[in-house]
Amino acid sequence: MIDDIIKLYIQQQVQEEVKKALSEHSAGQAEKRNNNYPPYLTVPEVASIMRLGKNKVYDLAHDPTFPAFKEGRKIRIPTNAFFNWLESRHESELKAKGETV
Repeated sequence: MIDDIIKLYIQQQVQEEVKKALSEHSAGQAEKRNNNYPPYLTVPEVASIMRLGKNKVYDLAHDPTFPAFKEGRKIRIPTNAFFNWLESRHESELKAKGETV
């Protein structure tokens, strides 16, 4: 009985430490991104990052879940919002496959 309580406590502590480490890692990754990219991306830049064609990115830009807006005739994609969208999409695909995030 005591052993089970200790195991449960240790599991909770480990989970909290992992969450903390992942959070710090994500913050560090976001900072690196900010240094490598301008505040707003263009369709060709996003196409290059995602290794897709420009037409596919234009299609994505019309998806309401994709972070993009029009500035005149140009489509702009906020860098942080784009990478957050990309990460959340990746996480939801992992969950759909039953893998741990």
